[in-house]
Amino acid sequence: MNYINAKKLLTLLNLPNIGTVKARKLLLEIDGEINVYELQKLLKFIINDDISVARIEKAYQNALSIIDACQKNGIQILEGISIPLQLQNFKDTPLVLYALGDPPQTYEKNVAIIGTRKPTQAAIDAAEKISTSITQTESIVLSGLALGIDSIAHEVAVKNESRTIAVLGSGIMNLYPKENKNLAKRIVEHDGCLISAYPPYAAVESYQLVARDKIQARLSKSIILVESKINGGSMHAVKEAIKINIPIFAVNYKGMPIVSWEGNDSVIRSNKAH
Repeated sequence: MNYINAKKLLTLLNLPNIGTVKARKLLLEIDGEINVYELQKLLKFIINDDISVARIEKAYQNALSIIDACQKNGIQILEGISIPLQLQNFKDTPLVLYALGDPPQTYEKNVAIIGTRKPTQAAIDAAEKISTSITQTESIVLSGLALGIDSIAHEVAVKNESRTIAVLGSGIMNLYPKENKNLAKRIVEHDGCLISAYPPYAAVESYQLVARDKIQARLSKSIILVESKINGGSMHAVKEAIKINIPIFAVNYKGMPIVSWEGNDSVIRSNKAH
């Protein structure tokens, strides 16, 4: 793999105050390999940012370390046209993604199965039935490797020897939650894939989990909300799905206390669910 673009992108993204928009702009102006002195001049000229050569060199070395970690652990660096087509039209899509396993050529078959980390027994049963049904079709189970509903969805897919995709909120080599380390390994062994927007050893942060939820929605043809409270993390994915007009299916636990599935109820009552 040619890592020239990855070196450029990762160097830029390791600099202070350089986000996706500025990195895109600067990338167009950098020819060939990184030259820290030329980059310093470019930063000053293009975005009027005076960054020291030492700081740029540190960013460059960080970029090399990330690439080295990816090479040693079989992690693919996705950038440019390698970024899934479904993500390319969003301004806030990460410029670099990391993938371990077998990334699908298309994400049009993905069905996101999402829900609470602490499901009721009814939700556990529903998640198992829904996930089993998905594995018996050409669709692919996609989820976030969290405890609870996510884990059930991935476990069912692996058990049925079906490919499944896990979108992470941490680095691939620093899995969160750690309890799912073995599950992640089995996902890869069954031709599935782990995808992250964060460098291999990056720790989890709350904002990263929210960004993960948005990516889940964007990589799916539909979303199935198994169980969530109104303020549950899964609702981030639901809101994104509504925003970009992706079909949402919400399990209706009619007759049960609404406290555990008020997120589902809100989606159903708003007529956003199919």
